[in-house]
Amino acid sequence: MSTLEPSIDYYMSASEKAGLLKSKISAMDAWPLFVTQKNADRAVLLYSGGDSAQARHHILGLKPSQWFTAQCGHVEIGGIEAKKFKTQDPVSAAFEWIEAKKKRSEDLPFFFPGGAIGYFSYDVCSYIEKLPGFAKQHCVPEISLLCFDELWVYDVQTQELYFLWQSDSGLSLVQASDKFKRVLQLAPQLKKQFPMQAAPRKIEIHPLPLMTKTEFLKAVEHIKRYIANGDVFQVNLSQRYEITQNVSPLHVFQSLMDINPSPFFSYFQTPEMTLVCGSPERLVQRRGAHIQTRPIAGTRPRSADSVEDLRLSAELLLSEKERAEHVMLVDLERNDLGKVCQPGSVSVTEMMKVEQYSHVQHIVSNITGTLRPNISPEMIFRAMFPGGTITGTPKVRAMEIIAELEPISRGSYTGSLGWIGYNHNMDLNIIIRSLEWAQGRINVQVGAGIVADSDPQMEYGETIEKAKAMLSAVEWSG
Repeated sequence: MSTLEPSIDYYMSASEKAGLLKSKISAMDAWPLFVTQKNADRAVLLYSGGDSAQARHHILGLKPSQWFTAQCGHVEIGGIEAKKFKTQDPVSAAFEWIEAKKKRSEDLPFFFPGGAIGYFSYDVCSYIEKLPGFAKQHCVPEISLLCFDELWVYDVQTQELYFLWQSDSGLSLVQASDKFKRVLQLAPQLKKQFPMQAAPRKIEIHPLPLMTKTEFLKAVEHIKRYIANGDVFQVNLSQRYEITQNVSPLHVFQSLMDINPSPFFSYFQTPEMTLVCGSPERLVQRRGAHIQTRPIAGTRPRSADSVEDLRLSAELLLSEKERAEHVMLVDLERNDLGKVCQPGSVSVTEMMKVEQYSHVQHIVSNITGTLRPNISPEMIFRAMFPGGTITGTPKVRAMEIIAELEPISRGSYTGSLGWIGYNHNMDLNIIIRSLEWAQGRINVQVGAGIVADSDPQMEYGETIEKAKAMLSAVEWSG
């Protein structure tokens, strides 16, 4: 590693509202800082992995000053100013909580100036649209958000580690500098404590599907009948596996990162649950008046044979079914952006690009727009959530069918995890390629988009391919 003396280029002494220290540190030295935090009962890491242009910053928060948890209309705010209350709209309550904590925004070398980091489960869609209840309610909180007075940010491109603190933390410049130097000095030692420093050991796992193959195939046929009757054009049908083995989420996080690095990777931990998410998909990003979404629709497996891998990529792009499905979902996302954007500003800046990951490859597009004046983060969230690629189109009818056919509510799966800043910037992923620890189980859920000419066997096979990376990460985390 380089120098141990941090530069203090961005210390905001004029307002004394926040401070920022930075130092050069190699990615190899920084990486253990993010994965050896075993003692915090609440922690979050947003980790940008892989070769994607979207991978830029890692954000680490430990020991939040306050947190917001909502489940079935019951809200609990912990930390400073703790309280509990009931509400019929926890989504609005969450955004009001973030806005009430708003602090002075500073000009920083990264987009997140502090704010709330956490997730909205898929199940909060019932507060946005009038939907029927699921056959069985999942156990994890519908909303879980954390606010930190201290944050660590690593810039992948410049290899700079930043320490950002708010005045509420009570840290002086001298204290913050000492803390920062200690962390830099610890980096080489932390590498020795790396959770998976030794060769990983493969363990035997027994994933239990909540839908049998026969039940999944019947559900696909049911959806196809809805499509034939004109109810919908496409529905994303998912199935869940439950694993009861006692496996460390940190070990699985590292194992999944090694197997399948992705730009919207995350690790989220609270006493109620732990979430490891290797998502490749962005739901929505806001930078000032600029807004962006990156829908993924269309999948083929990867092959170890380069010629076969290329053939599968070409097959994916040339498939009339996959292209029609993708175009349909791009139109849906353009419509969602249009709810909050200036007329005529929504445009597709990247259309049908193939992105490859460890076990699958996808068709991805990029859609941008310019926001209308006075559009709040909550208005953006309500316009975009949940993502159309993991519901179907028309979105509301597709969600009704999902509630009818899936045996349990989705919980965090296909919800959204990321950050909402005090300056109203935001960056939220779609929670796919994820593992959820709750009530002594690990939940792994995967889905496939069903259209009129879907082959039920192939759609089932697609879910199996998508599950392989997560199940393999559990197997190789011993």
